[in-house]
Amino acid sequence: MIFNNLDNTKIFDDFFQKYTSLIDLNMNVNTYSSSYAKGGLSQAIKGIAGDDSPFICDWKQFDIMRSIKCCKICNLTSEEEFALIAHEIGHLSATYNGLKLKHWDEELYADQLAVKLGLRNAISNALLKMKEANLDPGMNDQITIRINSL
Repeated sequence: MIFNNLDNTKIFDDFFQKYTSLIDLNMNVNTYSSSYAKGGLSQAIKGIAGDDSPFICDWKQFDIMRSIKCCKICNLTSEEEFALIAHEIGHLSATYNGLKLKHWDEELYADQLAVKLGLRNAISNALLKMKEANLDPGMNDQITIRINSL
């Protein structure tokens, strides 16, 4: 896996150093924070704006964006951010491997990459913080189910 940290966001560099060797995917992934303004933002991510999730990805462009605002609201630890980055890579993995999963099944599939990397507690804690912050009230029930599925 080749990571292109377009704006040198520290959490992505830290994640790459610690976990890249454990992720067996042959793809390029662009990463950046929500403050990145050099035109590299994919159209899908521009449309989402990142106000309801700490990390989002564009499955077609293989981009992952970190929402500075949401990470701050949730008061996430580095390990929790690592788990959420792993989750987004899980989405990219599903696309890369041609899996045709329904939305709910893909969320559970993506969570499993965090678990595989030893981040089960971190993904659970991050999801709980997202729910408590009420970032996307319509997702709170699904977050509870995801936590219980871990």
